[in-house]
Amino acid sequence: MAQPYQCLVAPKSPPSTYEIAALLDGEQGAGWRVASLTMQRALIIGTGLWLAGIRDRKLIVGSLTASATVTFWIMGLYLLKKEKNQ
Repeated sequence: MAQPYQCLVAPKSPPSTYEIAALLDGEQGAGWRVASLTMQRALIIGTGLWLAGIRDRKLIVGSLTASATVTFWIMGLYLLKKEKNQ
C-alpha cells in the first residue's frame, strides 16, 4: 500500500501544506480547501503588492499568479518527495 502524502508533511507546517497533501491523497473536498487557502494567500500577497505601488489588473494577476505558484511548488515538492521515497 502506498504511503499517504499526509505522512510527508513536516510537523507544525502551515495549514496549506496539510490541505495540499490531502488533495494529493484524494480526500474529498480538499480541492476547495486548497483553492480557498490559495485565495487567502493571494490576498496577503496582494496587500504587499498594493503597498509596493502596484495597482489595477497587475495587482490581481500578480497576487493570484504568485499564490498559485506557491501552491503548485509545494505540490510538486510532495510529488517528488513521494517518488523518491518509493
